[in-house]
Amino acid sequence: MDTLEEGQSIQEDRKLLVSFLPGNWQELAVEAGALKGLRKNKSAERLLRVLLLHFGCGHSLQETAWRARQAELAELSAVALGKRLKKSKAWLQALCRELFQERGIDLAAAGGLQMRAVDATTIKEPGKTGSLWRLHSSVRLPSLACDYFQLTATEGAGAGESFARIPVQAGDCLVADRGYSTAAGLGRVAAAGGLVTVRVNTGALRFSTVEDQTFDLLAAVRTVRRAGQARSWDVLAIDPQTRPCRGGSDTPQFAVDCIKAWWRTEGRARYPDATRLLILADSGGSNGCRARAWKHALQHTLCNPHQLRVTVAHDPSGCSQWNRSNTACSASSASTGPGDRSTASRRS
Repeated sequence: MDTLEEGQSIQEDRKLLVSFLPGNWQELAVEAGALKGLRKNKSAERLLRVLLLHFGCGHSLQETAWRARQAELAELSAVALGKRLKKSKAWLQALCRELFQERGIDLAAAGGLQMRAVDATTIKEPGKTGSLWRLHSSVRLPSLACDYFQLTATEGAGAGESFARIPVQAGDCLVADRGYSTAAGLGRVAAAGGLVTVRVNTGALRFSTVEDQTFDLLAAVRTVRRAGQARSWDVLAIDPQTRPCRGGSDTPQFAVDCIKAWWRTEGRARYPDATRLLILADSGGSNGCRARAWKHALQHTLCNPHQLRVTVAHDPSGCSQWNRSNTACSASSASTGPGDRSTASRRS
């Protein structure tokens, strides 16, 4: 019974997928030459399913070829599959154009949306000891023309998938996977006048309503029950990884060095356009509001080299264990910028 239900589910998913395609999608495959040269299983549907194993599931060419053989979809090697992808370029482009036209979107109209697919993949140099790299790229749709690419290391600061590295112009609509689902990245695209269609990573991105109430995205999505049905919600994106930078250590220089290390390895990459920094600290010890060595280290180690204007907010005396995410109270603050002398003020 389980096998029967699983088989029915696969057939239903296939019918649902085909319902989104233009009516002449199989004829387009013949006209574009996507099926030319196939000796066995010369079917547009089989070819599309094989291509989706690679594009939709993210399998490598070798794994896609293996899965296609196991599912009796096609007898192709990884090399042959790569060549078939090249032959299918015109077909995939025609499918995109037909889908846009069916929905009344004029791709040639001035000032219209420019659809861009953004992704990253790892590539390896030949040989057993070949280096591993990450290739970041952006492809325009439906022309499939690459308008941006960058090669980085696979590990370390700035090597992950992020909208921060993608140049964005007003009118761009970026389509990306869950690796790009961060509040900082979405905010950067929005600030540039662009739009985003992204697969949500609920572990890295949370939402709240405009009334500052938690928004349950999964519960809201479950209300969409029919194919083709669409809904929208006015929400705010919250980055759960954003935390205040706390100051508190035995020596002023050590505390500032820690903040500087955070700014160089994480903060600068997350907030590339930032010119100001807020530091929350307790009121005692070497990072107190009256400690001159603390202010001197901030000025010459953080502010001047990185051209930052830093504001330090101190807890009231005896309240260093307060939870800053729930408490918005400070007893004193100090502000300093590049080339300025540190000053402090106290509020009751």
